[in-house]
Amino acid sequence: MATSQAHHSREIARLPTYICALVIAAGFAAPIHLHAEPHTTPEFPAALDPDWVQVPAGYSPSQAEHLKQGVSLEALGREHEAEALYSALAERAPEFSNPYWRAARALFTNAEKLPATQRAERIALLERSQLWAERGLEQDPGCAECMLFKAAALGRLATIHGVVWGAKHVSEIASLLDRGIALEPIGRDGPNNSTLANLYFARATVYRTVPEWFFLRWVVGMRGNIDQSLQDIRLARALHPTRLDYQVEHGVILLCRSQRRDRPDDARLGLQILKRASEREPQLATDVKDLRMVGVLLEDTERACEFARDGFMDIEEHKDGITR
Repeated sequence: MATSQAHHSREIARLPTYICALVIAAGFAAPIHLHAEPHTTPEFPAALDPDWVQVPAGYSPSQAEHLKQGVSLEALGREHEAEALYSALAERAPEFSNPYWRAARALFTNAEKLPATQRAERIALLERSQLWAERGLEQDPGCAECMLFKAAALGRLATIHGVVWGAKHVSEIASLLDRGIALEPIGRDGPNNSTLANLYFARATVYRTVPEWFFLRWVVGMRGNIDQSLQDIRLARALHPTRLDYQVEHGVILLCRSQRRDRPDDARLGLQILKRASEREPQLATDVKDLRMVGVLLEDTERACEFARDGFMDIEEHKDGITR
């Protein structure tokens, strides 16, 4: 009982930081960085393959070719060129949402490559990403990919702008992911990259990161749900069982749930999954960060609920702002 009360107190103390430090979608957003990351070129291919692109019905052969060229550029890490191509495609065929959300993705990916110290540049890219996603939703209110990447942009902006800004948008982020999943999208851009799985992964991370206290829904419009988080990551893994980032999140969720629910079996299974993941070779550039953080987490499993790709949420850094 004493352990449960102590954990409850820790959760209360870190509540506002949780709200502003949401972690979104297929590793999309991470909490405030502990250290600035250098801008490096990925050594592994992106989870994109132009041969998997689903061309919208009504596209001309040249438009279809431009779409695939954009995905090829993204896969090569040339997001600025991809955005320009998608922008031209949107001008030629504005009624299709496809180039809008792809431009949003390219901008978001570009923002993620920049170190945390380039705050203004990252904000500018993320705001453009959000705008592209919103334009896509204007063309197609049922665009699940637009919902995914708007949620991703908002989630990252929340980590940059801080508590007040993040609290205003957390409910919208959760709503976007809920709506996207309800649509059951079938889009795929590679053998291990699908919209639905990324939505499940994103929502799993959000519901793990946000506390579960009942009054939180009254304050910000939603609250965490570690059981829903576990269900979502299982669904994501069922779609793409070899994705290392999904495996890592699965193990982290089990460790977190073991703390919130006092379930030792969850902790044992979570550790098994993480240790197996740590022995795998990285397949994507982001896997390198995931594996590094798994090594840190295995040394301090009590921080599972705070885990993310680029570090743990720095509670002490914002302590004064929280207590005022």
